[in-house]
Amino acid sequence: MYSTLSGTSAICKTGAGTVLGTVTGSSGGHITIDIDAKVTCGILGTITWVASYTVTSPTGLAVEKEAPPVEPTTELFQSTGGTQDTLPAGTELAASLQSGSSMSIKDDHGVQATTCTGSEFNGKTEVSGKTVTLPLSNLAFTGCSHTTKVLKPGKLHFAWTSGSNATVSSSEAEVTVVSTAYGISSLCKTTTGTPIGTLTGAKEGNATLDVNSKVDCGILGLSTWTGTYTITKPTGLVAGEAITPTTELFQSTGGTQDTLPAGTELAASLQSSSSTIIKDSGASLATTCTGSEFNGKTEVSGKTVTLPLSNLAFTGCSHTTKVLKPGKLHFAWTSGSNATVSSSEAELTVVSTAFGLSSLCKTGTGTTIGTLTGAKEGNATLDVNSKVDCGFLGLSPWTGTYTITKPTGLVAGT
Repeated sequence: MYSTLSGTSAICKTGAGTVLGTVTGSSGGHITIDIDAKVTCGILGTITWVASYTVTSPTGLAVEKEAPPVEPTTELFQSTGGTQDTLPAGTELAASLQSGSSMSIKDDHGVQATTCTGSEFNGKTEVSGKTVTLPLSNLAFTGCSHTTKVLKPGKLHFAWTSGSNATVSSSEAEVTVVSTAYGISSLCKTTTGTPIGTLTGAKEGNATLDVNSKVDCGILGLSTWTGTYTITKPTGLVAGEAITPTTELFQSTGGTQDTLPAGTELAASLQSSSSTIIKDSGASLATTCTGSEFNGKTEVSGKTVTLPLSNLAFTGCSHTTKVLKPGKLHFAWTSGSNATVSSSEAELTVVSTAFGLSSLCKTGTGTTIGTLTGAKEGNATLDVNSKVDCGFLGLSPWTGTYTITKPTGLVAGT
């Protein structure tokens, strides 16, 4: 900056990062940059810089927060004869320390704490969010140089990375290592999820788990745990990204299945001689209805089939039950001819006939309500068994069985 009066010059610098002002976006016109900053200007000291700029090119410029990356959903598969079958929840997974090797724990100074020539674990898989979880029913160490005892086997968590491999973490495990010389005991434990190593999948033979981890071992500090396990069950274990199938609804007629096009009417009514029941969170009866029906026309929406309801009604109710918004149903194929069904944007009120109190039940952005059981002949059924947010009644159980009256022969698939 150069003074035209005194002829002195000052250098103004923004340094490593000086906040200058605010950008205001515009959906169709020009964005503006409003400057209101403090800038260091040498002999002038810290000066105030105020200005407003219009960005002339391009128009319609806007600033948006970058969406976080989508974490893949992990599945474990068994590879057999060139095909990969998803391991269902409840599949047993077992491993043992690789033959001729050892498992080693060293303290934070690299001093050997214990070495074990044998180790094994097993458990049954669970699907838990984006990972596959293995609650361990057994974790054991044998042939150890110092007494090594498992207090809690904990859980393993598999998160797919690339190819047929996955990172493996441990939680809730507790192991004590006791010095045979001094009798001092240290407690090693994995917290909410300690990364312990890598699963290397094998399309043929046995996958391996290479453990190379830092574990909190109390007085031993952050200790190094190493070892290589062979996955003995199942063989051909590989990890991969779960592929969400695209759901379609079909009408089965005379042994053939025809895809229901968008705009097909689907209607259902409460099964004859049954009732639909809503109870409060304490299992006290909120309302019982002897009649209910719904209908709408299908839409294809991403991976699911959506049914915006044009009508949802309850009749013969023990308490006044009024539908404010029928909402939408969403069908997601599971297996065979069946699908899970969720509801969104539905709202209904239940009014006590005794006290006049009204509770608002709503399904929000998406509440799983039950299961569609397809029928290649006759009528499919929708079994409702759900927990619905009903205001002061709490998370309320809703049960009932509907018969799909239109179309007949309704089945789900991909």
